[in-house]
This record gives sequence, structure tokens and C-alpha cells, in this order.
Amino acid sequence: MPTPDDDLELITAARSGDRAAIDELLARYEPAIYRFGLRMCGDEESAREVLQETMLAAFRHLPGFRADARLS
Repeated sequence: MPTPDDDLELITAARSGDRAAIDELLARYEPAIYRFGLRMCGDEESAREVLQETMLAAFRHLPGFRADARLS
């Protein structure tokens, strides 16, 4: 299970443009976000939209992410 320190290291690397760090963050959080969207919306297409919008917003705001906050 990822730890907050692991996430912070990945976020720091992702801020610097490290594609592997971005891919790892996506791999860690996509399944849970998709499941949440599916539960809330009830259909796969809407769940994929929730996932896409959530991940776009998260990565758009990555530069301002506070180290004392959590991703999950």
C-alpha cells in the first residue's frame, strides 16, 4: 500500500515533468476514482468522464499541492 511519503516523492517528481512518476500516480488512483464514479453515476461512460475530469483537475493543480495534504 502506498504511503503519503511515497506519494509526496511522486508528486515532487511529477512537478518536474517525470513521466514515470505521473504514470505511477495515475496507476495508483485511477481504479478508485473510476469505482467511485461508477457507484455515483451508475454507468461506465459517466464514470470514465468523472475519472478524466478528476485526473485533469488534479494534475492541473499539482504545482499548488500542499505537502501536508493527502491525495486519497
